[in-house]
Amino acid sequence: MSNIKNILSLKELTTLIQRTIATDMNTLYWVKAELVKLNCAASSGHCYPELVEKEGSKINAQMRGIIWKDVYSVISSKFKRITHTEIASGMQLLLQVQVTYSPIYGLSLMVMDIDPTYTTGALAYEKRQTIDRLTEEGVMDLNKSIPMPWLLQKLAIISADSSKGYNDFMQTIGEYAEQYSIFTKLYNAALQGNIAVSSQIAAFEEIKMNSDCFNAVILIRGGGGDIDMNCYDNYELAYEIATFPIPVITGIGHSTDTSVADMVSAAQMKTPTEAANFVLSGFARFEEALNTLQDNIIKFTSRQIDYFKNSLNNIASLIITKPSAIIAYNNNLLTRTGDDMTKYALLKLTTYNNNLTRIVDNISKNVTMKLNSDKIKLDNYEAAIKLLSPLNILKRGYSISYLNGKAITDANCIKEGDIIETQLYNGKIESKTTKIKSNER
Repeated sequence: MSNIKNILSLKELTTLIQRTIATDMNTLYWVKAELVKLNCAASSGHCYPELVEKEGSKINAQMRGIIWKDVYSVISSKFKRITHTEIASGMQLLLQVQVTYSPIYGLSLMVMDIDPTYTTGALAYEKRQTIDRLTEEGVMDLNKSIPMPWLLQKLAIISADSSKGYNDFMQTIGEYAEQYSIFTKLYNAALQGNIAVSSQIAAFEEIKMNSDCFNAVILIRGGGGDIDMNCYDNYELAYEIATFPIPVITGIGHSTDTSVADMVSAAQMKTPTEAANFVLSGFARFEEALNTLQDNIIKFTSRQIDYFKNSLNNIASLIITKPSAIIAYNNNLLTRTGDDMTKYALLKLTTYNNNLTRIVDNISKNVTMKLNSDKIKLDNYEAAIKLLSPLNILKRGYSISYLNGKAITDANCIKEGDIIETQLYNGKIESKTTKIKSNER
């Protein structure tokens, strides 16, 4: 221990690090990083952002930041003025920082400024990548290729029930509730923030399981800044819309730019109200087509009525001017027809009577022949039965012997001393067996 020189206490070492950083890194640096979490303290107003740099899902670097209350007030106001949204988790930021070190809290980055234009540029780059990938996969126009029904009567809506855009859509549709029958079902989803993409994809997946129950999906929200809208440039969400089995109509409330979700959807509307009017326009076009068809039917019917009216008038004129000729002609026609019908009926009756007589004769002959044939067969059966009767066999001198009530057919079945009973044609004989002989073969 006595040979070790320059022993420092922990405080001396941390003070040395603090002094070195303050001396050698006393300038400001512009650093690009992803904001994981802002961590603003409600009591003090200071923020302690968590900053990372990723390569895919791998974190290559990570540091803690500090934004003092007064600095954050200036930075956030400028950021919102330029990007029309708040600083939020998941954003790519370009921060002006000073490296600081505290013996107690360690190394951190003191944030002095944030460049909002870098964040909007990063979003534009992400959007371009999404478009290129969807184009390469050949799915950009898939949803557009699905035929759009005229009458969108059954709608699945992806929005938030508290969204102004959703309320505007339902209010516009509701104005025609008595005129048109439109069924809507809301699938609640987050419209911004970290879970916006996953929440909306989950809603699409739920609708997909019952897609046969709907004519289209309406994706709506109440607008927002460029960064608020960046979830609609996300590849996974855009791919879900592009490959969805029924038409998707977007009305995400952004009049100055077109999101990738808009590009791949079957129909893009700037606002939820415009989306509602698009739905209603189908009913209006259908109603107009029905009115046109009704007018055409009325015109056609009117022409047909005029035609038949003229025809009836012409016939009436003929009836009035030539009644005798028409009556005489019809009387002659009726007389000839009556005579022809009488002759035809008599001819038919004669033919049917002759046919019936022949049928009766044939039936009588066939029945007689059948009865005679069956009688002969019965007589033959009766004679055969009599010949085979046991009584006739006994009458010819044969007998039947029984042992214990059973007919004896084999001498080996009895033994000496057995009492056997012999049936004759007239009477029975009971005898005792004294000797047995079997037939020799």
